Amino acid sequence: MRLVEELMSAYKTMVEEGKGVLGKTEERKTPERYQIRKILIDPPGYVLLIEKGRDGLWRGVALTEWVELARTDTPFPGYIVTKTETLVPLPSILYLSEEFILNYTTLVGSVGEDVVRRFLEYAEKANPPKEGPLSEFFKEEIPRLEAISLGEIISSVDREELGTLIVTVALTSKVIEILKSYRKVPSAKAPSEYLRGRNWLGVLKEGKLRLYLPKSALGKNVRVKVSGETVYEGPARAVLVLENMPEGIDYTPLERDLEVEYV
Repeated sequence: MRLVEELMSAYKTMVEEGKGVLGKTEERKTPERYQIRKILIDPPGYVLLIEKGRDGLWRGVALTEWVELARTDTPFPGYIVTKTETLVPLPSILYLSEEFILNYTTLVGSVGEDVVRRFLEYAEKANPPKEGPLSEFFKEEIPRLEAISLGEIISSVDREELGTLIVTVALTSKVIEILKSYRKVPSAKAPSEYLRGRNWLGVLKEGKLRLYLPKSALGKNVRVKVSGETVYEGPARAVLVLENMPEGIDYTPLERDLEVEYV
């Protein structure tokens, strides 16, 4: 227990001092399947690249060198040992553009297909602890890495949908009251401008929520609801902008309460 506390203290200090700033690599190496890439933030993140999708984003398993802090309800499927790191998988899948990988990561090694299969299976089924000293690490590290991933997904959508009509929706007073009630809801996560629902991604900025819908929704009619109250119903676009969002609120509960239905 003492070791975990000491490691957690060191980790938190590095995160605070790093401030999420990305470093730029001096050696641009083309990403390939099954590579291990070090993400140049402090403390570093790692990703095991699996494959490049049709959208141009690389899919990969998040890795960490904080082995003792990263234990879940499932035993590690193995360890990746490089010249300077011992890495284990996190229960998290990242999506990164080739441009990001070229500019903000370095190549530290590669593995075989069997390792990729086992690590991917682990990432998809393992569950982080919900309480206790280790839970604090997962509540910090996974959102820290997934914020980068979400930013890359959203940038990809923005590039692809440039010129596409964006639907803007003004919230009703009833929905605004629902959102204001979140001020009373304690959250286990630090407030973030990035949100992820079951079938949507969102970015909060300047009183607006940009809601990104999956490509499968395009051409269909959708209904967007918050706690059962309809916010928008009509043709799906790549981006819906919800205006007049009350400011100064932690919107984490929206990840649970905002639903996108096909109608």
